[in-house]
Amino acid sequence: MIHIKIILLSLTMLMFQLATAQEHFKKIPDKSTDTIKIALATQIAASYFESLKKGDYFDIQDMGTKEFIEKMTPEIQKQSYEQIRQLFGDFKSLTYSGIWISKDNSELEVIRFKGEFEKSEKPLEIRVVINQQNMVSGFWIKPWQDNLNDP
Repeated sequence: MIHIKIILLSLTMLMFQLATAQEHFKKIPDKSTDTIKIALATQIAASYFESLKKGDYFDIQDMGTKEFIEKMTPEIQKQSYEQIRQLFGDFKSLTYSGIWISKDNSELEVIRFKGEFEKSEKPLEIRVVINQQNMVSGFWIKPWQDNLNDP
């Protein structure tokens, strides 16, 4: 179990955790969510995993911030997916779960998905962080927890 936690921590770092860590978040009510950001995040997350599942990489050039694009190289994408695949199997699907914002920085929205993988009995959280210009500034996978404020 400790080995899996260490690997998940490494994956988190590899998956470009550009949003501020350890912040307190609040969930945006569904009636107040931005459907454009949800559609964008859904397209990016699904395309990312489907591309990597096929042995390719996801070209994020027009959708990400400069910093994010610089770190989201094809090599890093493939290495990260291979680690995920070894632990949890290939990507199967994702389901939208909600949008959260930091109480300290409402300029970034965390769009959350429950990701299903072949070998995982529990869903994993797939996060896509979108800024006010609808550009991706973060993307990562974590063990699922219902509340982002839980440790």
